Amino acid sequence: MDRSREDQHDREARRCLASGPEFACERRGARRVFRRSELSLRTLQGALEHHDERVARGGPDLIKADHRGRVTRVASDDPRWPLLCVKEFVRGRWVQRLRDRLGGSRGRHAWLGAHACRSRGVPVPTPLAAVEERGRSFFVTPFLADATPLVDWVADHGRPGEPEARRRWEAVLDATADLVATLHEHRVRHRDLAAKNFLLREHGDRVELLLIDLGDVRLGRAPDPDFKVRNLSQLALLRVRVDEADLARFFRRYAARHPEIDRPDRRRAIHVLARARHVRWLDRGGRDWLAERRRLGKPV
Repeated sequence: MDRSREDQHDREARRCLASGPEFACERRGARRVFRRSELSLRTLQGALEHHDERVARGGPDLIKADHRGRVTRVASDDPRWPLLCVKEFVRGRWVQRLRDRLGGSRGRHAWLGAHACRSRGVPVPTPLAAVEERGRSFFVTPFLADATPLVDWVADHGRPGEPEARRRWEAVLDATADLVATLHEHRVRHRDLAAKNFLLREHGDRVELLLIDLGDVRLGRAPDPDFKVRNLSQLALLRVRVDEADLARFFRRYAARHPEIDRPDRRRAIHVLARARHVRWLDRGGRDWLAERRRLGKPV
């Protein structure tokens, strides 16, 4: 029955790859577009043009630019989405280009992965469009101005003192454990489940987590225990030290739904892998980041 349920989720998600009442999928020359029907081609074209301008010019609207992709914040002429977030997947080495040609671009993977998560009740930013053109691919969502990357929120709130701050911190721990457990229960594999790939929004007393970087989502094969250990070690890279009791709370909540992880050897493996990731992060600029926090008097 679980397999039948997941097959139904996959069929529901794959509707985004064909035209219908909700989606429009079309080819225009060398460009292939997957979009929500209510997002006009004019708005989408304008967003891509603004994206290229932001990348060329730089500035605060260029949110991220590295060897894997470029992310920009652009204005939209649609009042429903006044700001859009455009992610361009950078064409990598020949291995990545071959993968894109055989298995679909990373923009298309993000489009399908977003709908696969939504069909399973996993919160993600609303997927608006994906575009493929001459080796480039893009994924477009609304820009969430009120959202904070989880890794940054933890750096500023991960050592709560007052009772209200403690309750909010524990709610974030529990929500994160529940989201990761739900992903793994539904045969969704995210290859980079780091805290930087969660966005956190606060609505009064309620917190909401959204999963991003959806080009790394893969469907079909259920994550095995080794994959779950790797995901948990990725999530354990929080940059600043948090209380061991809080980490144990997270692990207990996750392991209640995935008891095969609750073994001493797997807990050790999570710790070893997380430590190795932390050392790599320190060597790639993490020490400078921590030094700046110390200069500002923030906890590390």
